Amino acid sequence: IPDDNKVKPFEEEEEIPAVAEASIKVVAEDKLESSEVIQDIEENVTEGVIKDADEPTVEDKPRVIPPPGDGQKIYQIDPMLEGFRNHLDYRYSEYKRMRAAIDQHEGGLDAFSRGYEKLGFTRSAEGITYREWAPGAQSAALVGDFNNWNPNADTMTRNEYGVWEISLPNNADGSPAIPHGSRVKIRMDTPSGVKDSIPAWIKFAVQAPGEIPYNGIYYDPPEEEKYVFQHPQPKRPNSLRIYESHIGMSSPVCQ
Repeated sequence: IPDDNKVKPFEEEEEIPAVAEASIKVVAEDKLESSEVIQDIEENVTEGVIKDADEPTVEDKPRVIPPPGDGQKIYQIDPMLEGFRNHLDYRYSEYKRMRAAIDQHEGGLDAFSRGYEKLGFTRSAEGITYREWAPGAQSAALVGDFNNWNPNADTMTRNEYGVWEISLPNNADGSPAIPHGSRVKIRMDTPSGVKDSIPAWIKFAVQAPGEIPYNGIYYDPPEEEKYVFQHPQPKRPNSLRIYESHIGMSSPVCQ
């Protein structure tokens, strides 16, 4: 056998040309990706339904709100706005001022947008807390069926940012101070006079027969009375959806 055709020892490795090495690498990567896809599909199959493995979750989409810019690019986009530059610059400066205050005192726009988590009625093991932002009010009190509409029974305190607050501890038997389904309002002494208003963050309001004003209803049903959704939540859309809701059009009576 000629020397150039001899079988080389097993431990010796023949040098692979760069082109051939690249081809082998691509094939190997394709096989690896194919196996990973198959494994990923197998892991995401539940009860015969294949989940979208690439669908991002809410946790994968952090809400990033960039800080204000200089507000001048709008004039490059639409030169016709140059004639209104003074007014637009003033409005943008007001936005930057308010944005700075929100970032400093509220922890940013994201935290500020979740005001529903701390404003309005919140329930804890100790009792009920109500908060409402009303910087123009001189005094405020929570009134309703629970205290016989006595404006002196449950007065509220105001913090430096104009948020009024009151905490009502549970009754001796552990029940909430405000019963579920009872009427509530907030009485405020404002520059234009004393007013009884529906709490700004109320979840339920009704208009009693023969009455013009609406009444706020404290809504905190026991577990056995809470509605249980019968159908799965729709898939989250990729683009923004805005729905319009008119408070007062809904009614517990089917009509």
